[in-house]
Amino acid sequence: MVLRECGSTTRVRKDDRVTRRLVIDTDIGTDVDDLWTLAMMPALGEFDLEAVTVVYGDTDVRARMASAVLASMGLDVPVYRGCERTLSGKEVLWAGHEGVGVPGIDQARFRTGDAVDVLIEAASDDPGTLEILAIGPLTNIATAVRRDPTFARNVRRLFVMGGEFQWGWPEHNVASDVVATEIVVHSGVPITIVPLDQTLRVAINRHDMEKIAAVHPIGSLMADQARTFWHWLSTRREGMPNDRSWAHDPSRVLPALSFAVSRLRRPSSARRPGSPTERCIRLP
Repeated sequence: MVLRECGSTTRVRKDDRVTRRLVIDTDIGTDVDDLWTLAMMPALGEFDLEAVTVVYGDTDVRARMASAVLASMGLDVPVYRGCERTLSGKEVLWAGHEGVGVPGIDQARFRTGDAVDVLIEAASDDPGTLEILAIGPLTNIATAVRRDPTFARNVRRLFVMGGEFQWGWPEHNVASDVVATEIVVHSGVPITIVPLDQTLRVAINRHDMEKIAAVHPIGSLMADQARTFWHWLSTRREGMPNDRSWAHDPSRVLPALSFAVSRLRRPSSARRPGSPTERCIRLP
């Protein structure tokens, strides 16, 4: 499967750089891959990251963590709290290590506005130019669709890490709020999805993290948070390694950067009708 260019609208900043408007909607804190995604932003000059919105569970902790991480990289990006509860009513998965060991998190501050309103306002400001990178459950996005009938058509494109189309596995972001997922995929908003069966092809291990830690401004934090997550994951699921995990959310950024270089294989086995992801998401 080859993802095709979606023709993103650009803006010219005061420093004459041509950029694309972007908001990241994240459940940062449990899996380390959300942190890895934010860590990519300083190098991605083609994006103007206007805001980060957080979703799912204790959004106070998630917002302070996102704010601390952005500030530690010298990025002045506003962070907003979003929906804590899922629309489906499913209980939130909370590991307990969220935010632990993040320097400056106790002093970190975030904006007081509601994340859903921020998404709506950002999309309505110059309609058709805002791109959203959704790397958590889609509760904030679905609530925006419900709250504002124009939201879906105002968004240029929604990039989603979610779903799984080969083995019938219940991928976390979709399974955490299937009601929100159904609302979003039926809203008419242009969506590009990279599912679990593709992101599982990209792993980062201990040796990779050592190399990253040596060169990235927050490399030590990335490595520390990775080790914490790997340990938790190995104790939660039998047979899971304790020295690596998959770069689900960073993989989601790649098609947003260049559709020409993002080639994803088509699943070799048939999709399984009736699986949670098959009922909620279908790729065109």
